[in-house]
Amino acid sequence: MNRRLQIGFTLLEVLVAMALFSLILVLLGGLLYTTSRNLSASEQRFSANDVQRLATEAFRRQLEQSIPLTVESPNGARVAFSGSKTRMRFISALPVHTDINSQYVVTLESGRNGNSRSALFLHYEPLTPATDFVAPSGGEREKSVVLFEHVSGVEFSYFGSAEDGIKPRWHARWPSASSMPSMVRARIKFSDGNKRLLEIVAPVRSTAAVGADQFHWGGA
Repeated sequence: MNRRLQIGFTLLEVLVAMALFSLILVLLGGLLYTTSRNLSASEQRFSANDVQRLATEAFRRQLEQSIPLTVESPNGARVAFSGSKTRMRFISALPVHTDINSQYVVTLESGRNGNSRSALFLHYEPLTPATDFVAPSGGEREKSVVLFEHVSGVEFSYFGSAEDGIKPRWHARWPSASSMPSMVRARIKFSDGNKRLLEIVAPVRSTAAVGADQFHWGGA
């Protein structure tokens, strides 16, 4: 009974405790890293979805506010709407502009932004008596907004009847010079790694034909 009591831990016990503590720290660090990555990915997805939703609304809004004006072309008077498989041009009102009476020539087409990335652009310029609707876009007064980035392909199609008495159907190119389509469909392919395909179907506000109660606006 005269042996002294030994208080404390042996070296082996200390080493085992340190090893367990290190293992716990590694597991906690991995868990925190995985959680952080998942949260970051979720935030990026939410942000991308918000941007896509706003761009889709802008696309729809411009077509819903399209104006069926008549313009002069080399082939005579025609409705101010031009639609091909990769490019669309029409007259609309910009809701972000302070002058609600202003009318703009709007062009939707794919191209490259300042970072050399493919994108879907909305070009717009004020409509004036000197505006040439038939001429290609890119004038000095034209401004551009990127609707969608990382775009690998854009395909437009147009629903409506090109002639009276003809059943409405989808067209790869809008063939009528006297009326506007009733709907426009855009299929947008993305090149951001997921190879997503976004399809937007938007109604056109008016399908009035040339000769109706419209303004006549010819280019210079």
